Amino acid sequence: MLAAALNESLIEGQKRLRQQVANEILEQQIKIVTATYSHAAAYTNLVLLGGYAGFFGLWQLAKDHLSRPQVLWSALLILISLVFFIAFEVTKSTVQSVAILKKAKVLESAGAKSNPEQALAALQAFDQAYQRSMSTFMRYWAFTVFICASTAIGGVSIMAYAFVSGILK
Repeated sequence: MLAAALNESLIEGQKRLRQQVANEILEQQIKIVTATYSHAAAYTNLVLLGGYAGFFGLWQLAKDHLSRPQVLWSALLILISLVFFIAFEVTKSTVQSVAILKKAKVLESAGAKSNPEQALAALQAFDQAYQRSMSTFMRYWAFTVFICASTAIGGVSIMAYAFVSGILK
C-alpha cells in the first residue's frame, strides 16, 4: 500500500517536472522566435537603406563626368542589382515570417503545452521541414548574389572609369 502510494507520488512528481521543463522550453522558443523576427527585420531595413545609398551618392557626384550612355548603363546595372536584391530581401523576409508563424503555431498549440513529448516531436518535425526548405532557398540566394554582385560591379566600374577619366583630364 505504502509502496503503491510512493510509486504514484513519484509518477506525479515526474509529470509535474516534465510539464515544468516543457513550459520552460516553450517559453525560450517563443523568445527566440520573437528575437529572430526582430533581428531579421532590423537587418533587412539596415541593408536596404544603407547598401545602395552610398553608391547613389557617389553616382550623383560622378554622373556629370559620364557620357549619356555611361550614365544610362551605370544606372541600369545598379537598378538591376537593386531590383534583385530587394526581391531577395522581400522573399527572405516572407519566408522567415511564414516560418516564424508556423513555429509559433506549433509552440502555442494546446497539445504542446500539455504533452512535452508531443511538443518536442512537433518542434523537431518543424525544424526538419524548415531545413529542407532552406536548402532550396539557398540556391536562390546564390543566384541572387551572383546577379547583384556582377551588375553592381559593372555599374561601379563605369562610375570608377568616370572618376579616373575626370582625374586624368
